Amino acid sequence: MCSCDDAPYPEFLEQSVRKARKVHSCCECRKPIAVGSIYHYARGKWEGEFEVFKVCASCEKLRIELSSAECLIPFGCLFEELGEEAKERSAV
Repeated sequence: MCSCDDAPYPEFLEQSVRKARKVHSCCECRKPIAVGSIYHYARGKWEGEFEVFKVCASCEKLRIELSSAECLIPFGCLFEELGEEAKERSAV
């Protein structure tokens, strides 16, 4: 499972909202981020590795809505977290 407990804390993290000047791929849904679209850009260093994440506006909104006050869903884990949430709700 991809959760806050498992995710390492970044050594540094810079985030911004950008307007695409070329086509990118969302790291969550893997769909294209079209030219002119607004997307969330994050870059940082986790466990000595530098990484960049580009998240479409829809996935970023969902990632924020599903996150708790204590824990923001790590980049690249949105759909795994959705699956876990669905399993938990169906078990009730």
